[in-house]
Amino acid sequence: MRRSVVRWLVLLLIALPLGTVILFPTLWRCLTIAHASNFKAVQVGTRALYISADASPRQRDVLLTHLQVASERIRRFWGNQQGQAVIIYCPTQEQYSLYCSGGEGAGCSLGMPWGASFLVLGPEGNSPDVMAHELCHDELFARLGWLTVKQQVPQWFNEGLALMVDYRFSNGNSTPRERFLIYDAEWNYRARGPQGLSPQVMPVISSLESTRDFFYGDYGRVMLAYLTAGREVSRWLATVGPTALPRLMTGLSEGGAFATVYQYARDKKAGTLQKNVPPANHPTH
Repeated sequence: MRRSVVRWLVLLLIALPLGTVILFPTLWRCLTIAHASNFKAVQVGTRALYISADASPRQRDVLLTHLQVASERIRRFWGNQQGQAVIIYCPTQEQYSLYCSGGEGAGCSLGMPWGASFLVLGPEGNSPDVMAHELCHDELFARLGWLTVKQQVPQWFNEGLALMVDYRFSNGNSTPRERFLIYDAEWNYRARGPQGLSPQVMPVISSLESTRDFFYGDYGRVMLAYLTAGREVSRWLATVGPTALPRLMTGLSEGGAFATVYQYARDKKAGTLQKNVPPANHPTH
């Protein structure tokens, strides 16, 4: 009996890495990035950064500067930085597609059930906005763990939260209320039909729960999903104040349901701030 169990364990240990290579080649490349001869390892504080040999000296210098700016945004927003994701920079689209499945977007985040995480940056990812966005995903992962993020946190909140440190959609110097008003104005502009065009069908929060739901459709539809998520999260933060995010993390860490903890924080502050923040024009989760 013991020999049979040992035999099955050995077979499992062999099958798991082989299965990973076959089914998830991009993931396997990330897991083995330390052994990739075409990447140079750079240590930034306690974080490992792997820069492609194809990157020019200027690209490497700019990358390190942008990472410092992005990390400072994370520390200001979260209070500190706990994420330790390995960062992989690929300056060409061809190389980026080898480490990020599909090769879409400027960057992508990968979190493992056992705690390891990776941020892959593509040609358009050498930007403080993209880096801060992906680092924010990693902060959520570091604080809550893979299982809680996957099972409890809706994708619209994960993406909307990342937009709060990503200034491609808003002004970095805005107050929480001003940021919400920017998102709200753009959301209503598109919903009513810009420049005499037909109104766009704006997704509602309840339709953006899963990763598949959020990123479903063409580029234009995904941008509307980002706008809707940013509008809701910016409204929540403007309503509940800066202490709500730590309370939400604590509630989720203690096993609370996202909808309950999120709604409680919003309702708790709504009475005192509702005059300053206009109500949303669509139902929220």
